[in-house]
Amino acid sequence: MSEIKYQIEQIKSIDSEELASFAILYAPLMKPLSYQFYLLMSAILESHGRIKNARFFCETLHCTPLELTQAREELERFMLIRTYQSADEKSLIIQLRPIKRGFKFLNHEVLGRYYLMKMGSKAYQFALLCFKDPTLSLEGYEDISKPFQASDMSDYSMKEENEFQVYRIQRQDKKGGFDMARFLKKCSRLIFPNDQRNKENLSVIEEMGSYYHVAIDDMITFVGQATPSKTMQFNPLRFKELVRKKYLPLQKENENEYDINPVRFLQKKQNGVMPSNADARLLENLSQQFKLKDEVINIMIEHILNQNDNRLDKNYVEKIAGTWVRNEVDSAEKAFEACRPKERKTITKKKAERKLPQWYMQEEEDYEAASEEEIAEFKKMLEELEK
Repeated sequence: MSEIKYQIEQIKSIDSEELASFAILYAPLMKPLSYQFYLLMSAILESHGRIKNARFFCETLHCTPLELTQAREELERFMLIRTYQSADEKSLIIQLRPIKRGFKFLNHEVLGRYYLMKMGSKAYQFALLCFKDPTLSLEGYEDISKPFQASDMSDYSMKEENEFQVYRIQRQDKKGGFDMARFLKKCSRLIFPNDQRNKENLSVIEEMGSYYHVAIDDMITFVGQATPSKTMQFNPLRFKELVRKKYLPLQKENENEYDINPVRFLQKKQNGVMPSNADARLLENLSQQFKLKDEVINIMIEHILNQNDNRLDKNYVEKIAGTWVRNEVDSAEKAFEACRPKERKTITKKKAERKLPQWYMQEEEDYEAASEEEIAEFKKMLEELEK
């Protein structure tokens, strides 16, 4: 692991507004190591470096190879980097993606919702005030921008075209993102007409497909449902609603309150206050290492808080988790059963009745009083014995 080479490239340099967004909006949602890892990679590029091995990052960030991998994967989930692995698995190309600026972040399809869920409505509203939409109104203005002229390509040769095609194919072969070319080839024009395949609509489809990892066949269904046969006009809002309904199900009022993300569940238990990093890592460990379902983790956490004076002691929690794994507690019903106090079987030891000798049980017999002659004879015998 420590010998894996990291080749870093960056789409664009980070400006001050993006850096502010990264510190204020991204950082509270991720582990500190992930935040530091991204900044370190950006700094390496600014210093004209590019290739480093994993050992360098581990030593600089004071982390283990496993923690470095987890940080990289978290940055991937936040769409801050794309990672490509070589065939021999000895080299990675990490492509730093642009940081979304404040207003775009807060209105983003995924990130905005995630921030609201994790930080709460007050923090979200405050962030909106901090990052107002900088877009100026174009009302009353005429677009006088000069378009690209075909004459600018007059020196473009067939040789350059061939090189471009090779380069484009290589870029498309990289994994990651929604395969728009395959979707367009497979989707019938009767479902999604040519005049609806414009830049805006395709951008929406590609974005939703990438963020939610939508399968091609499912995407065709969503696009068809969002393009009514009467009008044959693609409805982006309807399309987004269909995708979210399947890939981002919202909890209903009467739905199982335990079937939510454990960090979110603990936040509710703390009156909306975000759990500490240590508690969040503990809950994540219960899911990843112990393979417990969210509802089982939540029921266990609630039980421990009630029994342990609202404290989550790591050793105590993991001890119970290990017991539940061995007892195959894999559903809410089994979790509730495991929380019920067990009836202790009290073994009462019977006192062994002491057997008394037979003579003790016999009633005392009446003996006749000795006569004077018998007493005198008895004394005479004692005197002879003493001589």
